[in-house]
Amino acid sequence: LLQHKGVRWITFGWTAFIAENVVMSHNREWIIAQFGDGTYHNAYNTLSSAACLSIAWGYLRHGRFQGPRIVSAAGPGRRAAGLALQSLGL
Repeated sequence: LLQHKGVRWITFGWTAFIAENVVMSHNREWIIAQFGDGTYHNAYNTLSSAACLSIAWGYLRHGRFQGPRIVSAAGPGRRAAGLALQSLGL
């Protein structure tokens, strides 16, 4: 899957988004103390936007109707069971 350009862009975007949220949230007080609240929010917003744009670019430019497809051979019964289990959080 990672050989497809769209998958790489989307994976990079999600990874960057999660990393940015973890780093910025865990170091929030220190960043605000060092650089100020406005700078913290500007950095947070910029990094989040860049990560989301990477996801959108990967999907819209390289993924939509052209990426790898994972086809399920499950029949309607298995799909209903899957939906029920996911609805219950299992």
